[in-house]
Amino acid sequence: MSSSAPILSYQGVVQNIGVVPPDVGGGVSDSHVISSTNQGFNSFLKIGTQNQVKTASQFWYGLAISQPFDPRSIYDLTYQRWVSTAANARRSISSSVLLSITSTMNPMSPALFFSIPADLSGLAWADYPQVGLNSTYIVVTTNLFSVSNDSYLRSEIYVFDKQQVFVSNNFNYQRIQVTQVASICPSYSYDSTPNYFLASSQNSTIILSQISGQVGSLIYTIPFATIAGPAWSSSGPDGPQSGSLSLIDTGDDRVQNMVQRNGSLWLTHTIFLPASLATRSSVQWWQLNNLGGLIQRGLIDDPLNFFAYPSIAVNIFNDAVIVHSQFNSSIHPSILYSYRYNGDPVNTFRSPYLIKAGESIYTSGRWGDYFSSTVDPSDQQSFWVQGQYSLNSNWATWWAKIVSLNNTSLISSDFFRQRQTQIGVFNSLNGNWNFQSFPTFNWGLSTDVLMNAKVYSGANSALIAWRQGQFFINNVLTQNNGYTVFNWGQNGDYPLAGDIDGDGIDKLCVYRNGIWFFTDINNQNNRTYIFGLSTDIPMFGDVMNVKRKQLIVWRPTEARFYYLDVKTSIQGSFLYGIPYPASNDIPLVGDFFGLGHDQFGIFRGSNGTFYIQDVITNQIASYQFGTLGDIPLEGSFDGTGKVNIAVYRRSQGVFYIQNLVNTPFGDSNSIPTAGMSVFYRMRKLGLI
Repeated sequence: MSSSAPILSYQGVVQNIGVVPPDVGGGVSDSHVISSTNQGFNSFLKIGTQNQVKTASQFWYGLAISQPFDPRSIYDLTYQRWVSTAANARRSISSSVLLSITSTMNPMSPALFFSIPADLSGLAWADYPQVGLNSTYIVVTTNLFSVSNDSYLRSEIYVFDKQQVFVSNNFNYQRIQVTQVASICPSYSYDSTPNYFLASSQNSTIILSQISGQVGSLIYTIPFATIAGPAWSSSGPDGPQSGSLSLIDTGDDRVQNMVQRNGSLWLTHTIFLPASLATRSSVQWWQLNNLGGLIQRGLIDDPLNFFAYPSIAVNIFNDAVIVHSQFNSSIHPSILYSYRYNGDPVNTFRSPYLIKAGESIYTSGRWGDYFSSTVDPSDQQSFWVQGQYSLNSNWATWWAKIVSLNNTSLISSDFFRQRQTQIGVFNSLNGNWNFQSFPTFNWGLSTDVLMNAKVYSGANSALIAWRQGQFFINNVLTQNNGYTVFNWGQNGDYPLAGDIDGDGIDKLCVYRNGIWFFTDINNQNNRTYIFGLSTDIPMFGDVMNVKRKQLIVWRPTEARFYYLDVKTSIQGSFLYGIPYPASNDIPLVGDFFGLGHDQFGIFRGSNGTFYIQDVITNQIASYQFGTLGDIPLEGSFDGTGKVNIAVYRRSQGVFYIQNLVNTPFGDSNSIPTAGMSVFYRMRKLGLI
């Protein structure tokens, strides 16, 4: 099975000075994306707009520096601030490791800075610092080399009390010297555990170590556990590229990164196979329990390819992604990612997806030394990855956002738990619900108001018909043609449903003269909210990016959306930024941009154009697609979670979906299941 296409991708940093390798660090906050490379620090809004650029000197302005290198940045979920590290003064008696803590979730906000001397005697310099954290510590590791002859001396670990750093600006730390292993990788832990794990690779074995206790009197245990795998080589051949005899550096088998989540440790690294006489580089990954026991292990391997520089991220569902390089003699250096759904067979990732193909021969020097991946803190479900590819004989980086296959809350009209919107219609003449490749269900009347919603605990939408104060609900996976009747509302109400609590359950609602009457069929929790006018068009959407739906009304006389978050009582209005207004404008709401929250939109039939605008970023887009009389749809037919630009043309009985195959299904009597809410908005507006 193949990994699916990202929901969003864009260019990160382009090499413009002679700095190699780039060392592709970076991460994501609730508001920003940052690329931290040896060239500098570039921040972006999540939609891909570059926000701010700082050179290394500008970023580390609070410290005495000399060509900082090997930068990394991670985001702390608890304090919503960034932690960045770098090494300073290569091969110098003044060598140090740098640390910064931002003041806000903006990675370029004012920061606190701290410098750790690499060696108080001035005999060693620091290289390849890594940074991790958990609920108790911030942990930085580094390798030390001799200033006089560059020979490896030891590794060191610097441990800070996280609360003291963030709350009291206290950078007191404890230094731990380690001679048993090199290139010790600290973990990024989402779990609230008192102990902290690190990992190294040595002699075809993963060596776990552990930190416990209070800073100043820490206990460091090495080895805490050793996990042997099938033999591999720690180094091997470099990777080929198309059009050149110059080879691409593939690194070594050091652990690239480690994540602790849901009681497991996940880590990844490059290895070289076969062990006796390596001919290629491959990606190896591990899932261990907190005692160091092996849960599963696997390879991303292809005898015709070289894979290297992996980085792994794991979400709340235990889905995982690994981003990595690809080299072979037929391509230019490229970026791939591989996906593992929690329910996939043990020891496997899905086959890789090409995020960004290399565009040229690479001639600028070393590749690597690392890529970056993380989980979006705003939902703890979707992934962000960044890697390096070749461009104009130099390097550049590329970002991609990947939606979790478990994140079905983003996908509407998914009746059969397929993690994508189904092609389906209701035929008003015979009462049939027809679906492409799925059974037909016969129930409902032409006079019913039809809708779909996730009113039960589970991942699929239910078929719903509302009839004069009664909801008829059919979960097709459990009830077949049967249904449950729930009394709510009265004749003349406008029925709809939305998850206003953020618990994954849509609440049934009727809208009556500006009053919203809610009920939860699972616990009969009834609520009422006054918001809107009798002539408004009611809708739901998460335009505030708070992971629950807001009450929304479209006021056609003003071409304005009004919204209310019932949990916080925050409300606002949004004057649509397009020519004011057309009589055939149809209001829409959905995640058309793939940002993980909804945008406002309208479909203007007179010119066949979708106009989409984000209330948070003010990003605006228009798509000419469709014609007068079409029903615009609100569904993710490709399963990415991003709402496709799509229409249903009743006169032809055809689904037209941008960038997908047009699908004849239904006829002039059909109402598309992915456009039922829109159909009744159009009816209320007098457009049908």
